[in-house]
Order: sequence, then C-alpha cells, then structure tokens
Amino acid sequence: AWAVWFARFQKIFTGLNACVRYMKLHPLQSLMYL
Repeated sequence: AWAVWFARFQKIFTGLNACVRYMKLHPLQSLMYL
C-alpha cells in the first residue's frame, strides 16, 4: 500500500513540477489560463 501511495505522490509531484516549469517559461500564457 505504501508503494502505491508513494507512486501516486511522485506522479502528482512531477505534474506540479511541470506546471511550475511551464509557468516560468510562459508566464503570460499561464495567467491567461487562470
């Protein structure tokens, strides 16, 4: 059960990391999507 939770958390963390990186690269486009 712990491995499943960790994998899920890792996937969410990777998604958040991608979002932050995208917002740094395209701040104006990110603001338009909000």
